[in-house]
Amino acid sequence: MEGRKSPRAKLEGRRILLISPRFFGYENRILEGLEARGAKVSFVDDRPSNSTLTKILVRLGSSLIKLRLENYHRKEIKRYEGHSFDDLLFIEPESCSAETIKNYQQAFPSARCILYMWDSFENKAGHLRDCLPLFERAFSFDDIDCTKYGMSFRPLFFTPSEPALEAVQTYGFSFVGTIHSDRYKIVKALRAQAKSAGLETYFYPFLPSKLLFWLYRITKPEFSGTWPKDFFFAPLPYSDVIRVFQSSVAVVDIEHPGQRGLTMRTLEVIGANKKLITTNERIINYPFFSPDRIQVVDRMAPNLTEHFLKTAPGPLPQVLLDKFSIDGWIDDLLG
Repeated sequence: MEGRKSPRAKLEGRRILLISPRFFGYENRILEGLEARGAKVSFVDDRPSNSTLTKILVRLGSSLIKLRLENYHRKEIKRYEGHSFDDLLFIEPESCSAETIKNYQQAFPSARCILYMWDSFENKAGHLRDCLPLFERAFSFDDIDCTKYGMSFRPLFFTPSEPALEAVQTYGFSFVGTIHSDRYKIVKALRAQAKSAGLETYFYPFLPSKLLFWLYRITKPEFSGTWPKDFFFAPLPYSDVIRVFQSSVAVVDIEHPGQRGLTMRTLEVIGANKKLITTNERIINYPFFSPDRIQVVDRMAPNLTEHFLKTAPGPLPQVLLDKFSIDGWIDDLLG
């Protein structure tokens, strides 16, 4: 993806209906980014509930929840009856059937219908992929999905934070993230190497429920000897995440094995001008990649390069910061 700046989208007074799942507050950053540009934004949560069971049933495309989802979206459409929108912006609408998307289009016929996917289709129920022809514009963070399904490639974004005071680099690296797949095993190995090298680390392993902890305790060997006190069951507030970044030489991010696109965490690290340790080999294809800024480790045998943590990265060109910011993301989708 080239680092050129996109044309500035004119959003003053534009009426946008944002249909998105709630996911660590990222939907709020999108909403706030649009409103900061002068758009008038209304919001629909993609899911009727954010309980663990609802999320699982939606992810599986279960027939057990189909009627509930249809009724929920009918009520949401009814709630905005009489409104007029210029854009319907769907962010990974897992709960929406083709019929539901058509209902939104029929209720707001003058609006453009735009899709953005921040996960790969192979991790989703098949109905969502089949809905692609319903969208006037469709984007994905996954370049392979874009090639395969005729979508436009657009990575995720970072939200510029307030200029940081010069922070003491307390940690050689930090990790703040949800524990899934082999993440815990990889970060555990990297922390052991850092300890041997005399480096402090910050570790915030988040699990959405204690039930999931006990499931992992039974099924994952690397959880042997761990207890609920070793994990956190509430997400770290974004302001605290930024504080931890500012106190770290590098940040570790481990993508899901089934994911190809760059995570939001990766873009946040780039935007914060911090070094990144990642298992995503595809990052070498992005214009901000430099071996002095980003270390790619083998997820099967992660090896921390100590000298990588000895220096701070140089500044990124402004054109790249603009491109991968929330404003650059908005320009690509709505321009």
